[in-house]
Amino acid sequence: MSDLIPICKNGNAQLSDNFVESEFYSKSEDAPNCHTISSKLIQAVQLVRTVYGMPICITSTYRTALGNTLVGSSPTSRHRTSEAAVDFKACNEAQNDELIGQLYAEFREQGEVYQTLRSLGINGFGFYDGFIHFDVRPDFAYWDETSGKFGDIDLDGKKKNFLARFFSQLGGEDGLKDYRNEFLILIVSLIVLIIVGVVQRKRK
Repeated sequence: MSDLIPICKNGNAQLSDNFVESEFYSKSEDAPNCHTISSKLIQAVQLVRTVYGMPICITSTYRTALGNTLVGSSPTSRHRTSEAAVDFKACNEAQNDELIGQLYAEFREQGEVYQTLRSLGINGFGFYDGFIHFDVRPDFAYWDETSGKFGDIDLDGKKKNFLARFFSQLGGEDGLKDYRNEFLILIVSLIVLIIVGVVQRKRK
């Protein structure tokens, strides 16, 4: 049974205690009149709103191909799927660091909110200085693109270092896992180029 909810432009259906349909409508200029979103994402954002008691503003859900390109996101972004993804922040900018910091710590400690989000089917988590990303991909993935303002411990509980931050950010919105093949191809290509260069030098 599908958990997809139709979201229509200017829709005013009450989707949860604190959110109405229009808040989840696409920000893409060429968005269709209606699209869908997973009900799990609505439940997840409502959970954050309820637990932390801060008004939440949705900054991105479904994106069209053009809309996705204009924001500079990956062509394989979860925002392009029928289930979509959700980016959000505290509506009050003065509270946004507090919200992200609390969720960051909650994720790192794998506390009750984290466990509830996972049980809802939220498997993709992205942390940024200004917003948070959730999606419902089938396998767990996270990425940390914060500047370090929420601490020097990464989300897996390890100290941040250059390599850890590089690999964490490599996948960007879609996580390192989605870019693993491309990364391996790059490494193999570099090795081949080095071998070819060594062979050519020996021939001279």
